[in-house]
Amino acid sequence: MPLILAPDRTKLSKRHGAVSVGEYQRRGFLPSGMVNYLAQLGWNDGTKQEIYSMDELLQAFKMERMSKVAAIFDTDKFKWVNGHHVRLLDDDKAVDLVGTQLKEHDLVKEVSGEFVRKASVLLRERISTLSEAVQELKDMMH
Repeated sequence: MPLILAPDRTKLSKRHGAVSVGEYQRRGFLPSGMVNYLAQLGWNDGTKQEIYSMDELLQAFKMERMSKVAAIFDTDKFKWVNGHHVRLLDDDKAVDLVGTQLKEHDLVKEVSGEFVRKASVLLRERISTLSEAVQELKDMMH
């Protein structure tokens, strides 16, 4: 497996913003987006496909396609991949995940209901991480 480097090609460390998996989850990254992005650091299936479901990754992944060259961790690309996974959420999952964010920030009283359903479906198309839903809704309401 290749070494993962910071954008300046030095060892990835906290000063580059490296955080734990749990911290990325708290920042609103989905497990599927994280696995998709990390799988592609140093691996390619020979196609131009960049967004994979877990099943697609399991089918396509072959160790012999791993690169020996160090990979660069690109936060913007990570957010882009994650945004695709947010948009792939079905309506019920989007309501649950986005609604939870809105409730945690006291924008709604319940994680369900017609407003949360409509807001979640709309926000899902506009955000790259779940945590962005709060500010996006505030911006839309002003």
